[in-house]
Amino acid sequence: MEIINREEKAEVLKSTKPVVVLKLIILFGICAAILSGLFYFQSTSFATGKPYEMEVGGYVIYPGKTTVSDLAEAGFELSDYSSLYKDTYDITSEAEAKTRYTMVSVVKEEEPYADIEIINDSSNKKQLGDCLISAVSIDVKKNYKNMDTLKIKSLGLMGITPEKMSEAMNKVGKESEYKSYSDTSPTGTIYTWRSRNYSMNIIISNEGNLLRIESKYKDN
Repeated sequence: MEIINREEKAEVLKSTKPVVVLKLIILFGICAAILSGLFYFQSTSFATGKPYEMEVGGYVIYPGKTTVSDLAEAGFELSDYSSLYKDTYDITSEAEAKTRYTMVSVVKEEEPYADIEIINDSSNKKQLGDCLISAVSIDVKKNYKNMDTLKIKSLGLMGITPEKMSEAMNKVGKESEYKSYSDTSPTGTIYTWRSRNYSMNIIISNEGNLLRIESKYKDN
């Protein structure tokens, strides 16, 4: 067993102290960086809210996050009813600055899956493919391809058919993590959920049938 006298021991402790302090500084720095990142993520999420996603044709659209190019990569094209969904938009074309495009349909093999709004909220022109999907909607008056498989996970609606929507609304109102309110109209009841910059509207007819669903990013 090696014997170290007090003076030698003091020298050893003195020489190792800076190393320990340096390690502690590095450790505290890493912890601070992690905590800072978590705080930024949480505060950003709180400030902007959570998008109400809608799954159409097996693909989940997040208004305010999903881009036109994302839809194209998933095999969808953009069209409208005026051409009976036969003519499609060129997503490499330029979108004007501060412009919103409405009544655009998401199609695949000339079959409509949903309607969307596209927004270029920047101060410059940019390719249509780089623009955000600002809203996605389903209108029962149109014969969409995916009506019986529509899913809205954030509201707990999983593959609910239009006829059963009214039965699900009571459950949704009680179990949804989002605050909701309802309003009446001549055609039925409008259920609205809001999460900061995001909103979801579901309109149910007086007979209890689904009329329209719309998930939106920003109202203006």
